[in-house]
Amino acid sequence: MSKPSLRASVAAALSSITPAQRASQSAAVLEQLRSVPAFASCTGAASIYLPMEGACNEVDTWPIVADLLARGVRVAVPRVCGRSPTDMKMLGLSGDLEAAKALPRTKWGIPEPDEAAAASMEDLTESEDLSLLLVPGVAFDARCGRLGHGRGYYDAFISRQRRLQGGGRPQVIGLALNEQIVEAVPMGELDERLDAVVSPQGELRFTSEADGAKAARLLQRGEGAPAEGAGAGEAAALSSRVEIAVGRFKYACLRVSPPPGSGGAPFFAVRSGRGSYHADVAEAGG
Repeated sequence: MSKPSLRASVAAALSSITPAQRASQSAAVLEQLRSVPAFASCTGAASIYLPMEGACNEVDTWPIVADLLARGVRVAVPRVCGRSPTDMKMLGLSGDLEAAKALPRTKWGIPEPDEAAAASMEDLTESEDLSLLLVPGVAFDARCGRLGHGRGYYDAFISRQRRLQGGGRPQVIGLALNEQIVEAVPMGELDERLDAVVSPQGELRFTSEADGAKAARLLQRGEGAPAEGAGAGEAAALSSRVEIAVGRFKYACLRVSPPPGSGGAPFFAVRSGRGSYHADVAEAGG
């Protein structure tokens, strides 16, 4: 399904959500978040979007903001100041929850610092203190693909933070209503896949047991493929054979040569320091 078609399909599904249902789902999302280590252990700074006033097309984040502020976490909220994808800043809230709720509204009803308010707020856009990014979206899938509104602000922000921090930070988590979880999200070259998605039903992680088993089977071609039920343990054991230096690269492309006499052909495997979730790319290129 194309991106415009998927946006229309999800919008239709969300049109039947009542304010009470949205509030119930949003409360469930917060409860699920509390069991996610990256959220529960966050003590430094986190970025989060503020909810559109009166809309039922996204998770209401005010309870999440309240939870973070109550724990002393520095909370940064977005301000869009131009049309370029890089024209979104993350500004630290300088007051309590009520001060945040008193921020001016955009023409779409989104609370957002205006120029005057922004002048007195700390710019955390490129801060390495942001260990947690809680992001919105139109739709999400089980592989943590994210479909936004098409302007690219969050993809650019996530990419910049990942380049800046590296080493598995920050943790990027999408917040979703049940109706926003779909079978597959089309991903473009500039689209950033998330680390996790949290909905009222629980947490979806970028790498699954199935991904681990698939990666292990692919990387052991010519050595005897593991059983279908093999899991992340085998992938982890295999990963220990290769040393990849810590750095701010995103991918490592490895040419894998089976042992002499095995009859296997060399193939390429694409790996990342954050997991074995590129098994599908390795298979396509094998």
